[in-house]
Amino acid sequence: MGQVLADTGEVHRARGNSRVALLSQEFGVKPENTLRKELSSGFASVVQAMKRQQEIEHELESVGDDLDRMGELLDELTALAAATSDLELDTMGRKIEQMATQLGFEMEDLDRLVASFSGGWQMRIGLGKALLQEPDVLLLDEPTNHLDVAAIAWLESNYTAYLSQKVESVAQHWEAHEKQQREISRQKDLIARLGAGAQSGRASAAAKVLQHLQKFLFPQVDHMGQTAVEIKGLRHGYSSTPLFDNLNLTIGRGERLALVGPNGAGKSTLLRLVMGREEAQEGVVTLGKHSVVPNYYEQNQAEALDPDLTIMQTVERANPDARMDDIKALLGRMMFSGPAVEKKVECLSGGEKARLALAVFMLTKGTLLVLDEPTNHLDILSKEMLEEALQSFQGDAVIVSHDRYFLRRVATRVATIKDGVVTDYQGDYEYFLSKNAEEAAIMEGKRLEQKKLKDMTTKAKSKRTKTSRRVNL
Repeated sequence: MGQVLADTGEVHRARGNSRVALLSQEFGVKPENTLRKELSSGFASVVQAMKRQQEIEHELESVGDDLDRMGELLDELTALAAATSDLELDTMGRKIEQMATQLGFEMEDLDRLVASFSGGWQMRIGLGKALLQEPDVLLLDEPTNHLDVAAIAWLESNYTAYLSQKVESVAQHWEAHEKQQREISRQKDLIARLGAGAQSGRASAAAKVLQHLQKFLFPQVDHMGQTAVEIKGLRHGYSSTPLFDNLNLTIGRGERLALVGPNGAGKSTLLRLVMGREEAQEGVVTLGKHSVVPNYYEQNQAEALDPDLTIMQTVERANPDARMDDIKALLGRMMFSGPAVEKKVECLSGGEKARLALAVFMLTKGTLLVLDEPTNHLDILSKEMLEEALQSFQGDAVIVSHDRYFLRRVATRVATIKDGVVTDYQGDYEYFLSKNAEEAAIMEGKRLEQKKLKDMTTKAKSKRTKTSRRVNL
């Protein structure tokens, strides 16, 4: 894209006039624009070309006998005409409306401000802008972050390109993973050799090292009551149509509840209500009475890191009571070791900040974990570590995520939020999928039955009309 200059080597396009569009992780949208205006910016280069065409046409009228200048202008005009030949202003309007519909927006949404949409819907807007450019090459940087399951399915069904990571980064991660596996094998061999007699003390120490290598656990929780969160008669929203209307929900001890549903349904809002970041308009949202300590992982968790602190200073502040061995073990699994732990946060990449934010979260004490899209921007190894830690966590958790594999691994209970209605499936993610499929089959059966009745009614009316005509004749 030419946004960053290469230290060495060259990056060039196979065809100099090829169109390249980029969807970055930051969406690239302006919150003060309406949806229509923001999508229309996908045609910015075309609109600019049209303006330049008009300028050239005016200049040609006054160029006089300067044949060289006239030739230059005509060549430029020909190139611009080729780039804009299939687009007119009315065509752009139709394409914008068509794209908005494909992305799941309603026509009345076109006049809403971008700022009024959730992060997931803003990601769709950025994707729509990129697609409207009709590029020869489409660069997608983590396009499924913030997209719900339906949107991911739409993206997968239309585009077969896979996300690519830098080869060096992948190699480093897997090299570290393989090194860790070799160390695990070495510690297991040591335990087997020293397991008896006078060497049993060393074997016990080796076992502790092995435990740290294999998984990192959240800090041990204190005694908890039977209820972690209780929601009664909740009514809440930002417009005349509430996100929730008379919602009742209880999260009990030891549960890991996954909240799923389309973007904008209110999942993140419900987490903020649980955390006390927003006040319920009606009803109550309360934490359990017995020593419930929440630990909140927001979607923008990495942005809250202090840029002036080093990696080590950041994690030490998260839990001053944590043992240095535990801190180093966690940072090692996050690919921070040696001199790297003294790097300042402001010097880290987006992925490194995401891993550091996760490390801070995992070191923070809490009996109730509240996670909003925790796997966004995480690599495979970091996701696996979070999965292992959640599976071993003895407290409670409320999780919002569109990562289907992650939810399969960690959720013990699933509830859906859609159109202001919360459906509690009282089962894990596999149970939710099976029940959802059953409900979809039932709805499809009802739809076909209604269609059949409608067709029969139409035929009966047609028959009565023909009979009436014959009688009149």
